[in-house]
Amino acid sequence: MNTRQLHDATVAELNRRWQKQSEETNPACYHPMNRRVDRVPVDYLLPVSLSDTGTLVLKQGRKHMPMFVIINSNGTERKVFDIGSQVLPNFNYHAGKIVWDELRIDMRFQKRSFNVINIYDLKRKKYHQLTHRSRLFAPAFSPDGRTIIAVHVAYNNDISLVELDAINGHEIRRYVDPNKSNLQAPQFNADGSKIVCVSVNKDGAGILEFDHTSGLSTQLVSCQKQQITRPRYAGFKVLFKAHYNGLDNIYSVDPDTKKIVQLSSAQYGAFNPSYDSLGKRILFNNYQVSGLDATFMAYRDTDGTPISQLKNTFIDFTKPLVMQEGNQDIFDSIPTKKYSSKPYHEFTNPFYFYNIQPIWTNMDQFQARNIGLQLVSTNKLNTMDINIGYQYDQEIKGDEWFVGFTYKHFYPIVNFAYSNRKQLSYNQTNSEGEVRYTSFTWREHYTTLQVRIPFMLNQLNKTYSFGLNTSSSFTSRYDVSSTAVPRFITQLKFPMTYQAYFNRSTNKSKMDLVPRWGQGVNVTYYNFPFSNNQSGYLLSFKSIFLTPGFGCNHSFQAGFNYQKSTGNYQYTIDIPMVSGYGNLSPTSNLKNTLLLSYQFPIAYPDWEIGPLAYVKRLRAGFFSDFENIGAYSPCAPRTYGITVGADMNLLRFDFLTSGLSGKLIFATQESLLNPIFQFGLNINY
Repeated sequence: MNTRQLHDATVAELNRRWQKQSEETNPACYHPMNRRVDRVPVDYLLPVSLSDTGTLVLKQGRKHMPMFVIINSNGTERKVFDIGSQVLPNFNYHAGKIVWDELRIDMRFQKRSFNVINIYDLKRKKYHQLTHRSRLFAPAFSPDGRTIIAVHVAYNNDISLVELDAINGHEIRRYVDPNKSNLQAPQFNADGSKIVCVSVNKDGAGILEFDHTSGLSTQLVSCQKQQITRPRYAGFKVLFKAHYNGLDNIYSVDPDTKKIVQLSSAQYGAFNPSYDSLGKRILFNNYQVSGLDATFMAYRDTDGTPISQLKNTFIDFTKPLVMQEGNQDIFDSIPTKKYSSKPYHEFTNPFYFYNIQPIWTNMDQFQARNIGLQLVSTNKLNTMDINIGYQYDQEIKGDEWFVGFTYKHFYPIVNFAYSNRKQLSYNQTNSEGEVRYTSFTWREHYTTLQVRIPFMLNQLNKTYSFGLNTSSSFTSRYDVSSTAVPRFITQLKFPMTYQAYFNRSTNKSKMDLVPRWGQGVNVTYYNFPFSNNQSGYLLSFKSIFLTPGFGCNHSFQAGFNYQKSTGNYQYTIDIPMVSGYGNLSPTSNLKNTLLLSYQFPIAYPDWEIGPLAYVKRLRAGFFSDFENIGAYSPCAPRTYGITVGADMNLLRFDFLTSGLSGKLIFATQESLLNPIFQFGLNINY
């Protein structure tokens, strides 16, 4: 079979098997508490009853980043609080407070991460991060909200449950399984005397219960080949998710008799149970095509069908493979090989080329619009980077070859770079009282040595980056296109550069083109403190601001940039230029620019271009670029126009993404009659 025939045959077989499974399980219908406004999938996760004020859920989807939402009795929603990235969706509610865990990156080494505990007081509307640089997961309040139970993962991968003070985060006691199983999703009972959690080992998943006082554990459900998740107390019984009948459903176990019964009968799957003691009901997630709905069902202690009476309709695709391999257990004879350790030296192992990266300068970066490719190397300890590449500057129509070396073992970070690049500037002349500007270009060898102190951190749904950089360079210029440039300096010896920057942005959802909110400021100063025959300075200020647009996933961007240069820097341009700058006739020395743009998605067509590409999004935008505001025609843009683009996956690979973009630029000056068209392509993997 070719790929299409294999796909169609697989779908036909699954449809037949799943249809038969659905008929045998006799699914029930559950009414959702949430309302859906469009076809974009949204999950209303982990529903918890807030008595008469509604239902608290963690809402997340392709349009929005995760947030806490309260669903009212009529289905309307009220946003509570935005949160950040999680390893798995998780939160717990008790005593008017929400507790959850979040991923945090290390400020210095971004490849090192932590998991911290956060608390939000619904009544006081106050947020508090309880722990820092911790490795704690799946926190849950005690009934009185004074302590928190969470999973602790040590650096040697030992896993235990720790109880923390909910005010200061100090450890109160620790619970350890003597069998060294993987503990997950702990939860207190109604009076705080018991703690239940999932235990996972080589035999599968089960449910373990700890006594709060003694710390001794009891196995409520033996470890077995079941996907058991999120146990929760409902009175003296324990709710959990499993698939005893072949589908994910809600079950309960009696701690005394160890009897397990099935409570829900979802058509596609039921998940994340919680118990509403006032309403005598179980809240849970019901899987639908449009996402996980928040729903409920009435509950009594006597409800449920014993699993011994269930017909297992599980579709096991592993059985034919096991028979094909002779019913052998591959874990009985795992081959062993001893690996000897030896010293690793950074400078004798500098190269490990692992990636060819496309270069596509985004609008939210303070650079020209460049495209290119670079070959990237990072050593085994991630302390030494080497990159070699080529890029093309669309604005000045010039190419650049470059090589870079970065050493990150110590703080600050040291970076060496060399490039051979084309530059563009304008020469001012006076002829018979008329000021004229003549463009000229040159190429240059540009070598830099930089020392930088970068920081990056994230909190909730925001990411911050800031730092200080200082560098020196040597520039040798040649191939000057015009000989009429007076006092043109061909060598710039060891000028100094000082830079400070700060960026702040919210996390992007899958359908956001850029972050919904963002601010960035960059201040750079250049001078010649070590040269006797060169003078002058260049001060540049670059900024960008992002705000939501008029529609969902729309974005408005504004960037104001300013520079002042004297002496040997009079021909240097260090700020972003207006679109189509290389095609325009100069009117004055460039002093500032204001770049405005509005971007939005047009449609998500799900087009297939045979086996070559899958087009998932069409996007467009408008822009208007101003130059030298306050000096020349401050109310009229220098250029304006539209952008269109498409985002797609190439060759049916999910990881191989591509973007096509086109830019139609109109100039307000009379001498340029035809519009400027720019085309771009970027490939990421």
